[in-house]
Amino acid sequence: MEDDVAKHARPQDRSAIYVDDSAPATLHYSETSVIFPTLREARTAWLALSLEVKKNASITTNESGGASYRGWEIYRLWGR
Repeated sequence: MEDDVAKHARPQDRSAIYVDDSAPATLHYSETSVIFPTLREARTAWLALSLEVKKNASITTNESGGASYRGWEIYRLWGR
């Protein structure tokens, strides 16, 4: 069961964000940046973070003009 903090921290929009999850990406959290070979791996690492760290973390794709996803947007990422 989802706790109250997680329930209230997420936006109401839960629609999927479709991404190329094989693109390289960087996970940023707690003044740390970790480069991953794929967005899929960066998202998996984000899922393992504590709730408090997840809220302020972001993932950026490592392509020119790459996208950046913050906090609870990351839950909505779906690979194509």
